[in-house]
This record gives sequence, structure tokens and C-alpha cells, in this order.
Amino acid sequence: MSLSTIDEVRRAFHTSLDASRVVVMPDYFIDRIVYVPPLPKLTAMLKEKIKAGGGSIRNIRQVEVKGGNAVNLAYALGKLSVKTDLITLARGESKLLLEESFRHLRSVTLKIIEGNPGYTTALEFTEKNGHVNVMLSDIGHMDSIGPEKLDAKTVETVLSASVIAVVNWASNRRGTELAELVFKKAKKNAVRFIDPADFSNRKEEFTRFIKKASDKGLVTHLSINENESRLLSRELSVNKIPSDYSLKDVSVTCKKLSEELPITVDLHTPIGSASALAGEVHYASSPQINQVTATGAGDVWDAADLYGYLAGIRPDARLLLANMAASLYASNPSAEAPTKTEVSDFLETQKGKTEQPD
Repeated sequence: MSLSTIDEVRRAFHTSLDASRVVVMPDYFIDRIVYVPPLPKLTAMLKEKIKAGGGSIRNIRQVEVKGGNAVNLAYALGKLSVKTDLITLARGESKLLLEESFRHLRSVTLKIIEGNPGYTTALEFTEKNGHVNVMLSDIGHMDSIGPEKLDAKTVETVLSASVIAVVNWASNRRGTELAELVFKKAKKNAVRFIDPADFSNRKEEFTRFIKKASDKGLVTHLSINENESRLLSRELSVNKIPSDYSLKDVSVTCKKLSEELPITVDLHTPIGSASALAGEVHYASSPQINQVTATGAGDVWDAADLYGYLAGIRPDARLLLANMAASLYASNPSAEAPTKTEVSDFLETQKGKTEQPD
């Protein structure tokens, strides 16, 4: 981590983003995060209770929070003081929870459409390589958000945005229709950003969509994690990241994907991240942390990544900024997205501690 890269991140935090606005859509989930022991131990505990005819397994830590990729991304952007419009579905008590969650973030405007949110139980396992989450989801109405859900006033918001971020395409069976509409409405120089989430059940469909949308210039930026990169690599016949991967593996795969897709590909993993366009790749490692949560870290990474794009900093500095924000979040027992000041202070403590691939 060179001094010039650190200086570039510092510059980002002193760059005014008052003229910028981000539109984020469409998913909202109510998340229950359950911190469970390693799988073999959990399996043994479950078998014992089932054999006994049922019963309670006590002292399992759990928290219930607002969630969903769009909601988490908008919240993380708000904590970074980025003007953001969140477009999502909610009603009744879920709407009250959403409004209360964002009440103190004045930079975020909620545009709530009537509909049922999703519900997710995220099982967080402690494994030898850190924390791994498995999410059990009830999609609610999140699987059918099409263009007709957006009224004229909402579409007008899209027209003036600096960034339009469509996330969790995988949970919305009408995600392609929605993305195509809002990206077509975007102004010419807007960042048209998509993070699909786990599209393993729709991998052929997503690959067709991203190829077509990138070829037409509808999508300009794709953000994926290591598991999603493997799915896309397989579909595009690109060497995928191995199970025991290095930062060099991450950068090579990111570069290869960018050679297949004429857009910027951002690939983030727990050990580091890479960003590539037309085969030119940049990368940055993540700091060593005591990880206590995994759920939502990718959304915090995306938020800081978008902050870097809006601030106009170099790719290596943008990746460093995003890695620091995500790592700070993942090491926070409260699972709270960081502020600019917190990321800046954390960066200062990490000087000289991160490495680059050979």
C-alpha cells in the first residue's frame, strides 16, 4: 500500500459529492442473523434434538435487522454521506422498520412502493477460513418487481442520477426488465451498476443478460464476489478462481472476465479485490481482521466502491477504500456500516500492513 495510494483515498474523503446522487433498487428483506457453530457441531446438535423428539438449542446468538442488498447498499452510502434515493417495496410494520432505520440518515430519501418485503434467515458459520453465511430466504414480492412499479416521479429521479445501482437481480425474476428500463433512462455519463447476488439458479439467463446489456452499453459496471465470479467464469469459459485462491488468482480472473465483457468488472473477496476494464486490471489486498460477521459486507464494499467512482480516484485507491470499509464492517460486532471518519481512521492504522500480489 503505497503512500500515493493512501493520499488518493484521503483526497476522496475531501472531495465534495454534493452534485452527485445515487439511485438504488429494488430489494428489501428483514434479516435474522443466526450465529451458529461449525457445521459438524451444529449437525450433531440437531441430530441429538431430533432423536429426542425435539427441543431447544440454547445460547445461539441472533439479531434481527433491516436487510436486502438495496437497503444495505443505500444505508452504507448514507453513512458515507452520499445523497441516495432508495426505491423498494414495503408495507405495514416492515415499512415502519425501514423508515425508522433511515430516520437519522438525512442524505437518503426513501421511495417506498406498496408490497411485501422478503424475509431472510442468515446462518453464519465459523469455519477455518473465517465466517461463511448461508441464507434461507422468503422472497415476498421481491421476485416480481417490474417496470410498472415505477411511476413517472420515480423515473424522473433516475433521469438525473449520477449512479443507478440495480442489485439482487437474482431474486427478481423480472430483474432484466427492470434493469433495462432504468438503464435506458439514465443520462449518458451515468454509472449503470449491477450486483446480481447469487445467480446460481439462473446462471444461463444472467450471462445472456449481462452480455447483451454490456454489448449495448446499457450496463457499465458489474460487481461480483468470488462465488458469483465462478458461475460467470464457467458460463463464459474463463478460468475460474480456485477454492484455495490467492489475490493473484482474483486479479487474473477479473482481467479475463473484462476481456469477455466490454464493461468494468469489480471482483471483491475477503482477501482482496480487483477491478478491470478491457483487460487492464488493478488490485488491492484486504487487511487482516477478526471477522465477526459476513452478511452485508459485500453491500458495504459496493457502497465504498461507488464512493470512489463518484470521487474520481484511481482504481487502486478505490479498491483500497472499498476493502477498508468492508473489513471495518465485518470486524464490527454491531454489524454497522462505517462513516467516512471511521474508514479514514482505520486506514491510518493499516498503513504498511497490506500486500500486493506478485
